Formats: sequence, structure tokens, C-alpha cells
Amino acid sequence: MRKSYLYYSIASAIPAALGFIIAIFLSRNITTEDYGYIGVFAMILYIVEPLLFFFNVGLLELKFVKLDNDSYSNYKLKYINFGLVNFLIILTIFIILSFLFKDYTFLLLIIPFIALTRMFLKIVWMELIQSKKAKEYAFSFLTFSLLIFGFTLVSVGYFDMAWEGRLISLLLPEIFIVIYFFYDIKWDFVKYTKEELSSVVKFGLPLFVALGAAWMLQEADKFIVLKLIDISSLGIYTFAYLIGRIMKIVNQPIMQILRPIYYRDLRDGLLSKKIYIRNIILFIVVVFSIAIFINLLLVYFIEFIPESYRLGLDVVKIIVFAFACHGVYQLSCTVLDYHKLNTLKTKLLYVGAIINILFSVLLINRFGILAPAYGTLIGFGVIAILSLFYGLRQLK
Repeated sequence: MRKSYLYYSIASAIPAALGFIIAIFLSRNITTEDYGYIGVFAMILYIVEPLLFFFNVGLLELKFVKLDNDSYSNYKLKYINFGLVNFLIILTIFIILSFLFKDYTFLLLIIPFIALTRMFLKIVWMELIQSKKAKEYAFSFLTFSLLIFGFTLVSVGYFDMAWEGRLISLLLPEIFIVIYFFYDIKWDFVKYTKEELSSVVKFGLPLFVALGAAWMLQEADKFIVLKLIDISSLGIYTFAYLIGRIMKIVNQPIMQILRPIYYRDLRDGLLSKKIYIRNIILFIVVVFSIAIFINLLLVYFIEFIPESYRLGLDVVKIIVFAFACHGVYQLSCTVLDYHKLNTLKTKLLYVGAIINILFSVLLINRFGILAPAYGTLIGFGVIAILSLFYGLRQLK
């Protein structure tokens, strides 16, 4: 277990550092308006990506735990085919939209392809984690991160491609990793049975409803900045968000260790309230300590950040704690996921989303781009507490 945690930590620490460097590199090489387009990309992708597989990564994860190898492989192929059909539908819609919104043509055309590659990547990462192949996961994820880092430096720094170069730098490494892991798969167009499709809809529908809440929690802050201020301010906010979301990467090692253990202990009836609370407390101490460390570290990098972006550092200080709370929510929701309490998760997300929107809109005249960051922090904090409470209720 210690060795696995070491591999997962390495696979999180290095990409986090690379992400930090890239966020600053982009601020020195593209305008705040160009950075704003990256924010628009993130807002749209957040909606499109889960639509490909109808929010069923969690269901596939459960199938991986419960089914034998052959049954799981057959189910995975159905899952992939379902996503490919949805991809063609979404691509057609976005091609039409590209004619209506010509300023966003490139962005609209690349999003469906990035969403598709990420569907495959989610399968890869999930299988490696659930199989406890920490070393293989670390190697593949580090390779993936280094490729993105290198492509970004070349496309933006050398070819001067601005925000378009950043998006291409995300897509190409994803294609390489997908080809590497899926080149030998035996393709066959098998479809879900009626019972399986019913299960997919039943599992995914509450999460489909929850998508609006999840988007409001994680992306609506960008939309509010765009609509109530301007795209340049969105660029500053997106820059800050890219640094702050490093906390999401920091959360991963503990999540990757505990989630498979939780699923197996829940299956065997071994996860007690005492163990659950102990793990949550440990997680909170670790991630909040790291959030404090990241804020202290920003002081030493301020000279590398252009003056036009420095307002974003105040946003970073808030966002890192927001994503620390998000990590607590995710870990607490492991119990809810196992019991397929997606309707409850949806309700929790909407509570947090409404809080986020209210604080963001009401305070933006007073705090500017800091208001959505405060709204995100409070929203995530509330749902972290609520998910912990309801998770405990499911345990003996």
C-alpha cells in the first residue's frame, strides 16, 4: 500500500508542478483575452464530456469490481460503442453550431474530439487504479502530462499559436495514450441489451439532472465573470483557476488508494463509521495543509507573473481551498456512489450550486472576480459537510 501511495503521489506531484509552470508560461505568452478563450473551452467541455457516456463511468467502475474478466470486457465494449454513437451526434451538432458562431469555430470543432479521447482515458485510468497497478498508472499518467507540457511549450512558445495551440496540445497526447492502450482491442458493434440500457439510464439520469448543478459549481463562476465583466477578466480568472485546480491533482493519490478499498470493504461489509471518519479527518488535514503550502509558495513566483495577471493570485488563494473541500466531497461520496444514491448526490449538488450562484452574483460588484471564487469555496464547503453526513448514515 505504501508503494502504491508513493507511485500515485509521484503521478500527482509532477503533473501538479507542470500544471503550475504551464499556467505561468501561458500568462507570459498569451493575452488575457486569449486566456479567456481557454476558459470558454473549459465551460463547454465540462458539459459535453459526460454526455458521451451518459455519466456512466461510475457504473463501469462497479462492473469492473463485480464482473469476471470476460463479462466485463463485453460490457466495456458496449459502453464504448454507446459513447461513439453519442460522439457522432454531438459532433454533428457542433459542426452546425460552428457555422452560427464563427468566432468560436475552431473551439467548437475540437471539443467533441477531446471529449471522446477523455472518455477512453477515463476507462484507462479507472482500470489501472481498480487493478491496483499503481506503477503502470504513474508511468502512463506522467508520460501523458509530459507530452502535454512539451506540446504546449512548442505550439505556444515556438509556433506562437496562442490559445489554439494549448487546445491542440491537450488533444494530441490524449490521442497517443488512447492508441497505446486500445490498439489491440477487438472491435465489434455490440449494443446494450434492453435491461442494460435501462440500467444505464437509471444510473445516469439523476447525474444528467445533476450536470446543471455540477456545472454551476465548477464552471458558472467563469460564465459570470464573462457576462458581468469581460473576456479579459475571464482570462485572468482562468489563469488563477488553472493554478488553483492543482489541488484536484493533489487530491488524487489518496482518492486512488481509498476508493478501491472502500468499494471492496463496502461489498464485504467491513467499512465502519470509525474507519470512515478517521480517513476523512486524515484527508482533511493533508489537503488543507497542502492548500496552505501552495498559497505560501505563490509569494516566490510573483515576479514571474505579468502585472496584467497578478489580480488572479488573490483568486488562487481562495480556489485552492475550494478544491480541498471538493476532495472531501468526492471521498465522502464514495459511499453514496456504491449505494447508487445519485438522486441524493444531485440534491446536494444543487444546494451547493445555488449557494455558489447567489454569492457570486450578489457580491461581484463589491469583490469583482473574487466573488465567484468565494461562491465556489462556500458551495463546495457546504456539499462536503452534507456528503459526509449522509455517507455516515449509510454505515453501521
